[in-house]
Formats: sequence, structure tokens, C-alpha cells
Amino acid sequence: RKRALPSPAEVARLAMAASQFTPWNRVGDGETLPAEDVRSVCVIGAGASGLVAAKYLKEAGYKVTIVEQAQAIGGVFDSRTYDDARLVSSTYLTAFSDLRMGPDDKPHPKPHVSAVEYVEYLREYCRRFELERLMRLGTRVLRVERRSDGGYHVEVATQAGEQDGVVQSDASRRDERTKGVQSYPYRPEGSATCPDGANGTASDTAHKGSVAETSILEFDAVCICCGVHEVPYVPHIDGAETFTGHALHSSSYKDKSVFRDKRALVLGCGESGMDIAYRAVQEASEAAISIRNGLLAVPHDGWGGLPLDTLICNLCEHSYEHWWCHAKHLKWRLTTYVIRVMFLLSTGTSIGYSQWTGRVKDVARGHHILCKSTAALPYINRPFKQKSWRRFVWWWAEKKVDKSITSFPAPAKIQGDTVTFVDGRQMQVDVLVYATGYRQCFPFLKKGRSEHKLPTGHPRGPEDALPSDHLIVDPAEPRLAFIGFVRPNVGAIPPMSELQVMWWIERLRGHIPRARAPPSYGLLGRKLVYGVDYGNYMHQVAAEFGAAPSLSTLSSNPRALLAYCLGQAYITFFRLTGPFATKHSWHVASTELFTPVVQRGFVANAIFIATMAAFGAVSLVALVVESVATFVLKLAALGKLQKVA
Repeated sequence: RKRALPSPAEVARLAMAASQFTPWNRVGDGETLPAEDVRSVCVIGAGASGLVAAKYLKEAGYKVTIVEQAQAIGGVFDSRTYDDARLVSSTYLTAFSDLRMGPDDKPHPKPHVSAVEYVEYLREYCRRFELERLMRLGTRVLRVERRSDGGYHVEVATQAGEQDGVVQSDASRRDERTKGVQSYPYRPEGSATCPDGANGTASDTAHKGSVAETSILEFDAVCICCGVHEVPYVPHIDGAETFTGHALHSSSYKDKSVFRDKRALVLGCGESGMDIAYRAVQEASEAAISIRNGLLAVPHDGWGGLPLDTLICNLCEHSYEHWWCHAKHLKWRLTTYVIRVMFLLSTGTSIGYSQWTGRVKDVARGHHILCKSTAALPYINRPFKQKSWRRFVWWWAEKKVDKSITSFPAPAKIQGDTVTFVDGRQMQVDVLVYATGYRQCFPFLKKGRSEHKLPTGHPRGPEDALPSDHLIVDPAEPRLAFIGFVRPNVGAIPPMSELQVMWWIERLRGHIPRARAPPSYGLLGRKLVYGVDYGNYMHQVAAEFGAAPSLSTLSSNPRALLAYCLGQAYITFFRLTGPFATKHSWHVASTELFTPVVQRGFVANAIFIATMAAFGAVSLVALVVESVATFVLKLAALGKLQKVA
């Protein structure tokens, strides 16, 4: 398993002689973290993160077992989807590096696939890399306990009818599940939503009575990939237990027919909340949404038919930015003004793209996880546009609708079918949907419980913290990895999971250097401690094991060079160099990933190039100033030494 590889420090020096530039500025050049004696790994979860983790671990020579409590693969994309659900991240970004989702030589015909199509893609991934034989489906993890030798006891419960190595969903089971709505058993905040030994989800009941046996499995390492969408979070609202209508969490929502001729209220304005509000307004007699802290909306389909997540550049944004500029978030600060002016000129409002209400506190880059589900916005905007003179100027900037979604602030109390909001307004409600997110809980672990506070001071309740090293491992327990729990601002979790497992394998091999500085990819105004800037996270993690490409490396292929400099931080770029490099990645980089750059056209690319040139010049000036200052300080120190002598 051990190979003769250059150290990450040597790779970093070759990649970037001047280590003052990101992402190499924080990579250590000395001692590496110790290797771990690992031969067997348990992967918990058979969603996208679990499958890609198992694939890499298998190829690295480890004995891998995938444990999945459902009877099918796919995770949340299979079990918690709803009518006509689609991914808001593009196929360019979401696809794994070694199984792409579109053609090489032309634009992707469907840049955003449905949840059903994505699950089929994951099944093909299983078949392609022969992961079926590694699976234990219908098997739930009850306990993970560390042994004295550093390995783990993993206690599991196997359902009757467990299927080893069967990746297809039971079609009849899935069709039956999507008819109507499953009610989520209401649990107010402070109740047992994170009990020891239970997930606290609606699926718990399904496991009771169907367990055939429990057993204890032994592994050298454990890779947790069960995802963040496990334990629904239901906030406390005074009088909620008196509600006489139909209440459900968004995790149980399946079909818009539940709203037919009803008065519907959606609590929460994340992507699920906005999706459900859009479906509600089509069927309900009255539709409303509760927006507590605001949202920053930008459409996932971007402009000119190009997905939003392809309209970002790496050069001088995620790489080759001087650390002074990076530490002061210079580019984020300055481009925020440009973007808001563009929003204003094109849609009549600057608090989001065609967003006329629900303003967040800081409308700025690098502060928020964007809401890319915007189909409901014309309905939410309608009451505000009708009162503004600006509608006569920007009448063309939005889809015309004949219904409204009323927006309210946070609810204060519920009495019967009446919801009273903090501003004193009231609404009679028949269907109440809690699109309020999820708690981060790992009930099979016996430690790590923490209390996470929102910026407003309202506790979400008990949550289990993620480890410190890139939110992947704890330095004291490197054999227990958490893959797929970061939340990107504009990005996708599957490619981040792919990079995370590459980093973890190199960590187990003892090839990760001790960092010279803490990472700097966290979002500035994040509600969640695991909210990160996608591109900076990918580059800083990759740089530690020599996978962040340099301009000198890319210069051998001009098309790949342009695709990287003018493109997003696609996972393929981190397989051009380093221990996981492949020739196939060079082909994808120079063909498929070059396509979005061409699609933008001359004007858009000229703007991107001018922006990069401007901020690149600032970084070069910062480098010169730092170099001169360092030289002067060294001369001064030398002079003092000579005087002392």
C-alpha cells in the first residue's frame, strides 16, 4: 500500500515557489502526521458520499463493508425526495471525477437532473466500480465504540429480508411511498429528537419489529457518511400542540396534492421551503411562507442557459491570491458591490437576484449559503411589486403570475388553526409544513454531544459537533472520519466528499503535513459551523496532499489551463496531479470542462479575465511589498546582531 511519492511539502514547493499565495501558503514543509495501521473500514451509509468513499477505499487496498439501513442505495435522494424534485447543483459540478454525467464535446443537454435520474446515476456508479458485493443493506448501526487498540466495535441490527449487494430500489415500494404524504410525528424542541441509540426520525418506527438479529462487527476504521438529513428539527412554538390542522416536516412531504384547496403555511425559506412553497401556491386556496432571518436567492440556472455554479473562476479567487488579500477577503468585499449593482440594474432589487423581500442582514459574498431554488420568488414578490413604482421599470424582469405567496416573519404562537406572527399578523392554516432543517446527530456515537447556538441566541438543541481537521477527523482519533457533512455556499456535496476521502486516505498513509496556519474557507456570516466556501475548501484540502494544480502543471495543456483558470473548482481538477492523478482527468478537463467557458461567450470571458487581471495585480503588489518589508526587517535584525558582536 505504501508508495514512493514526493512529500506534500515538495509537491507544494514545485507547484508554487512563492508560498505566500493560496492555497499553498498554509501547507507545512516539515513533519507529516503519523500513519495509521488500517486494513478494514466500515462505511456507514450508501448515499453519494458513502459510495464514493467505499470506491476510493476499495481501490486503495482496504477491506470495505458498506452498512446501509435502507433496502436501497441513494440516501436522501431515494428516501426523501418529493414531486418532480431536481438537483440545484449542475451535472458539471455534481458528477464524480471518474463517472461523468454529460458528453465530452458539447454542452450537457440536461445541466440539472432530477432526483430519480441522480439515483440511477448512483446505481450505475455501483455497477461500474463493483460496489454491490461490499454492501449490507437493511442493516442499521446501533453503536460505534472505539477499542483499546484504536479499532472499532460496530454493533448492527439487521432487518428481516436484508439484501446483500442489491442496489436497485423496489419500484412498487417507491411508488407506494410517493402517494400522498407521510405525516412526521410532531416533536417540539427539547424533546427526544437525539436520543441515545436512536435517530429520532420517522423511520425509527419502521425498524421496530422487523429486526432479525444484532451482531458486532470489527473494523480498524469507520467512515461515517449517513448525511445531515437524518434528524428533523422542529422548533418550539408556543401552543403548537394545539394545532388542529395537518402538520408535517419537509422530510415527510411527497406530493403537492396535500395542499389542494387548503390554507398552507411553510415555515422556513431554505431550498426545501422554497420548493414546497412553490408547489403549495399551485394547489392551495391560500399560500404563505414564514421567513425568519432572510435568504439570499440566486437562480441555479444562472444566466444565458449556463448553470450558476459554472460562473465562478479559480484563478485569483481560490488560488494564486496573496495571503494578505485572502485574509482581508478583498475580492469578496469589492465584487459584492459589483454584483449588487448588476442585480439592481437587471431585476430592480439588490438584496438578491429578483428578490424583493426577505433580506438577510449582510448582503455580501462569502457570508451565506445561497438559496438556489427561486421558482417561488415571483409569487412572493407579487404583493411587494404591486405597491412599488419600480414594477413599471422592471415589469419585464420576472415571470408574470396571478397568485401570491404571502410572506410573514417568524411565528410567535399557535392556537387551534390560527398562527400568530411576531409582527402581530395572523393566518388561519390547514396545512403547516416545517421546512426547518435537521439536527446534526450521531446517536450511535457515545461522545461529542454539544450545544450549537444560532446567531440570534436561540438554541437549536443538542447537536453533535464535527471534528476539527477540515470537518473530517479529530487529530486524536484519525481513524473515525466524517465524510459529506460540510455545506458549501455555491457547490455540491458529492465532489466535496470525493476530495475528503482522498485526503483521509492520505492521512491514514501518513502523507499529510502539519499545517502552518488554520484553514480560511469558513463562511463569514454562517449560521452553521460547517458552512464553507466551496472553492477555497476544495483547494486548501487538496493542497495538503499535492492535488491542487499549479499553472506550471496546467501549462502543458492550454485547454485544461483555460478551463481551470476560468472555471469552477470541479473535482476533476484535483486529479490532474498528486497521488490520485489520472489521464482520464486531463481529457475531461480539456473537453467537457472547457465547454462552459466557451458557452459564456467573448464578453463574459473578457469580464472574468479583466477581473482576474486586476486582482492578480493587487496580489503581485502585495507580494512585492511583503518581500521588501521582510528584506528590510532581516537587514535591521542583522545590523543589531553586528552591533552586539
